[in-house]
Amino acid sequence: MIRPLSILFLTVVAVADTDATFLMTIGGAWMPEAVAPTTSTRILPALAAALTVRLPALRAAKAAQRLVQASETGPRLIGFGRSIPAHPALAPANVSAKPAWRMLADGRQVTAWRVESPGALGVRLGMRFLSLPDAAILRFIAPATGPVAVISGAMVNASVRRNRSAGVPNESAALYWSPLIEGESIITEVELPAAIQPGGVRFDLSRLSHFLRLPVSGGAPDPTAENDCHEDVMCHPGWDPPSRATAILLYTRPDGGSGICSGTLLDDADPATQIPYFLTAHHCVPDQARASSLETYWLYRSLACGGSVADAQAVAGGTDLLYTARPTDTSFLRLRRAPPAGVVFADWQTAPPAVGTVVAGAHHPQGQPQRIAVGVLSESLSCLAVEDCGADPDAMEEHFLRVTWSQGVTAGGGSGSGLFLGSGELVGTLFGGYSGCDHPNGQEDYYGRFDLAYRAALYRWLRAH
Repeated sequence: MIRPLSILFLTVVAVADTDATFLMTIGGAWMPEAVAPTTSTRILPALAAALTVRLPALRAAKAAQRLVQASETGPRLIGFGRSIPAHPALAPANVSAKPAWRMLADGRQVTAWRVESPGALGVRLGMRFLSLPDAAILRFIAPATGPVAVISGAMVNASVRRNRSAGVPNESAALYWSPLIEGESIITEVELPAAIQPGGVRFDLSRLSHFLRLPVSGGAPDPTAENDCHEDVMCHPGWDPPSRATAILLYTRPDGGSGICSGTLLDDADPATQIPYFLTAHHCVPDQARASSLETYWLYRSLACGGSVADAQAVAGGTDLLYTARPTDTSFLRLRRAPPAGVVFADWQTAPPAVGTVVAGAHHPQGQPQRIAVGVLSESLSCLAVEDCGADPDAMEEHFLRVTWSQGVTAGGGSGSGLFLGSGELVGTLFGGYSGCDHPNGQEDYYGRFDLAYRAALYRWLRAH
């Protein structure tokens, strides 16, 4: 069976953790019974004491068991969900109560929580919002380094509305995932302007995503390693524009499972606009709930061929799902926040390329700095041939392009990345295949045809108006 190239290494089922520890720093408002206060205080940037929720540590045997349970056929994840047990201090009604808030000298009011998941390399906090003023400010903080992300209440509310309008089930629609915070702890602050009272704030801490891997690998693998056959994209300067249009995407499902794919920033045909449209695979982002959780990581590649690696530039805030279809494994999104300076909006072509055409795929295998595979288009196939069809597909339609590589391969984490002509125009999105450093005789992959997705729906956004 053709393997979808979704995500890294593991799929882990979410579990309920019922023996979490609740702590409160001295000076806080909520003090659970039979729990002594900690002996130290922490003055946060907004001067609020934080209630601490400490999830139980994961024993090595339990973590190993979860690895054994990893899916062999579906998407593979880098993080799994942990439930945050119910506690009176975390109930929506108590969150809005005056004692949970601290008033600052200028009249602003702040409340804060700290959640710890021992052993995590990173965490995302899922907050279920029932009501939140647009003027509220949310800060997501790594305890060791201070604020790393600021989100407005208006952005949270817009995300929840988008989820609901897309038909996301109510519990999931109200869920907002924090940006990824490296380390095993996250502090979340909610700040209200002086004119707004906390009675209009109602939310709870729903779930936490515990990361066993980070979406960005932290550097290039050893080029002398026996099993490394990936091609550094910076050793192929002719493919620089597609490289600059390619990003890692991180998603988190409502159950807390987190994974990565790749995707491409697309230009539209109107020279007067530059809307951040983003193309990836349906099996990466099949619904609005997952689209709302997206973070993207840009320009994560070597500074020169075989050289040191640039820091990835992260963009949080989610995306709007505009179109998704399984027969061509296509999902088309619009970023809610602009990509960083230095990226390129990729061009595209609506005519199917001919067999024998030289093509290349820029991608991020296993969260590595960007790689490239170069080869030729060898065949067109229906979705039935690659065993990935939606409801009532046209069995006669050739939905996919098969590519045979001559340089480089793809790997997990590359799903959704673009296939490009030598002119830099996108013609497909990566579904999966047989290529890989452990498959020396099967260097083939399959890409959903962009021209079919364009003809079906994408023209509504990409053509000139």
